[in-house]
Amino acid sequence: ISHDKYKKTIMMMKITVSLILSTLFVGFASASPAFVWRKERMNDAVVHNSEKIKAEDLFSQVSESSSLAVVFLMRRFENGDEGLSTLAGKGMLPGVEAKYEDADEVHHYVTGVEGTRSVLRDCGNALLVSLSELNSKLTDQIVIEVGVDGQMMPKAVKEANKRARALTSANTLVVDVKATEGNALDKAVVMAIENGNVESVVLTAVRSRDEVKIGRDEAARNRFVMQQLKTQERRRRLEDQADQEEGDDDGNNNEAQAGVHFVAMTPNIFAGLLFTAFFMMIAYTGLSCMGAISGQDVYVKKMPTIGKEA
Repeated sequence: ISHDKYKKTIMMMKITVSLILSTLFVGFASASPAFVWRKERMNDAVVHNSEKIKAEDLFSQVSESSSLAVVFLMRRFENGDEGLSTLAGKGMLPGVEAKYEDADEVHHYVTGVEGTRSVLRDCGNALLVSLSELNSKLTDQIVIEVGVDGQMMPKAVKEANKRARALTSANTLVVDVKATEGNALDKAVVMAIENGNVESVVLTAVRSRDEVKIGRDEAARNRFVMQQLKTQERRRRLEDQADQEEGDDDGNNNEAQAGVHFVAMTPNIFAGLLFTAFFMMIAYTGLSCMGAISGQDVYVKKMPTIGKEA
């Protein structure tokens, strides 16, 4: 085996192992792997981070600079499977494999990557773009049409110009990539890494549909447990407050209790006692009426003949 082929095979195995480790660390939670490249590397070698990190924290580190940052987000396949691990396992991302050693960090447990909306929210002031728009941004081929004096531009042209201005001024781009666009994604990642205007590049993917569902169920269970804990804490605080108030009343607030009367039962208990008394009265009356019913005292087997009943 040639040295280049051997090196390529080793690189592919590293990326595959990284994605497999991501799945193992993630378990059944709603988490994603993320590869981070920076123009000015913070580490001499690739740093693998298996600790849990929120997507908001990761993307805020990337987009905090005023320079251009690019976040590649790969969608799922139509059957719900995760796209990045599948394509990397099949060797369909050779450019990413070649740039693997240049990566600054590899995060195996990034939580909260559920779709484009969540990523845009976590990135802050970011713009959702396609691969073609990213290409025009990196190659400085953004076109803004200028209308002739006295003539109104069509609505489509105005919308295109508005989009071009937003693309020009954006510092953080979230690239929405379909799972079937593996080749285009591979070239775009390499182009973004090698571009001098790009400060940082992040490659991540939306986890599979089953893992997202399990993660949401887990989050719902955690919220339920926290609600139960808050309820118990509130009950304990109310009990402590009642005990403290009772002690204060016994010691210092005897004068404040003048004219205050306490009942030995609640309205519900009093209503229950009234209903019980009413039910017992009705039952006694009914049983007494049934006991007053009387029949004939003598029973005969042979009835008198007709005409001699008297």
